[in-house]
Amino acid sequence: MKVEAELTVKDYEAFFRAATRRAVGGTGSRRGRARYWLIFSINLAAWIAFASLLPSLFPGSTLTQTFLFLLVYAVAVYFWRRRSRRLMSPEQGGTLLGSHTFSLTPEGFEDHGALSYSLTKWPAVRAIEETPEHVFVFVDKTVAHIVPKRCFPQSEDYQAFLRELRERVQGSSDARSVKIPPRLGARRLIPRTVFCLVAAFLATSLLSGAPLRPTSQNHQDTAEDFSEEEWEEAEDLLYSQLALVEKQTAALLPERPGIVDLYFVGFGGDADQDVFMNEALYAQHLFDRRFDTRGRSLALINNRKTRKELPLASFTNLRTTLQHVGRLLNPEEDVLFLFLTSHGSRDHILSVKYWPLPLKEISAADLAGCSTSLALSGGSSSSLLVIREGSSTG
Repeated sequence: MKVEAELTVKDYEAFFRAATRRAVGGTGSRRGRARYWLIFSINLAAWIAFASLLPSLFPGSTLTQTFLFLLVYAVAVYFWRRRSRRLMSPEQGGTLLGSHTFSLTPEGFEDHGALSYSLTKWPAVRAIEETPEHVFVFVDKTVAHIVPKRCFPQSEDYQAFLRELRERVQGSSDARSVKIPPRLGARRLIPRTVFCLVAAFLATSLLSGAPLRPTSQNHQDTAEDFSEEEWEEAEDLLYSQLALVEKQTAALLPERPGIVDLYFVGFGGDADQDVFMNEALYAQHLFDRRFDTRGRSLALINNRKTRKELPLASFTNLRTTLQHVGRLLNPEEDVLFLFLTSHGSRDHILSVKYWPLPLKEISAADLAGCSTSLALSGGSSSSLLVIREGSSTG
């Protein structure tokens, strides 16, 4: 039996999709389904990660962010498919496109092209895949003879060709004959991924836009997680702050007339990590050694390791300490270095935490107020503000 066909670029694109489907195993086997869902999961995870970053990259309404997300997704899919087609598309005037004559002979599958000829013996056939528009006779995972259904004048002619093809293949090889539905394979990833991503993006946007619960409500909900001894320790710590601050400030040396004295105040604001305690204390020791602040330096630290020796890094303790230092130094010749380290937010809020005490977070306006109090006390300051882990400074 002989069949005349004119192969075009669209025929080869259809073959490319079928070969991709076979490469990822989307022909119905258990391993194929596992590969398919693995690719789907990786694709979904990558786009969910992008969706979680989109609200911070493009602040705005949920509708605007959804539109931007779908636009980016559509552009990415479009250019990826376009580039794939361009890279894999055969050349015009080559051996793949143009007129071909397919013959089913006792020896094998013959392909007579305008510039080529090939004979595939029947034992070499690996699979016969039938799609709504083509029949692909695979001789390897990504190599096949492309037979368009449009080259058959009648459906009876096509059925006769397919029947003879199957008989010859089954008689000499263990190749499978598979009928592929119209939307099997990589195309199913697009609608499924879009649905999952839109749902995930909307959920992320709604949750990120939900109002935060008051701190008092959080404390009330978690109060039962602490023992009575821990609450008593927290209360004792709160009432000990005045004495700890007075002990530190009383030990400060006065300024020396005619000498530029440097004073240092370190502030480690977040008790959840030791790094802020370590940074504040390291900065204090560094200034003591290199800038002669020994006896004129002190630190406010939020950490359980220093809670009995050093005052907490609270806004009240900071303000009280700065007011006392302002009364000691000479504004005409002395300098105060203020070093603060903690987590922070994009709107310049310094995190101050020592659970279970509800300490006030410090804003730029609060620091400005401290500077005003220092000036009224007769001092001047040079401040170094350090906010860690992705926070903005200013």
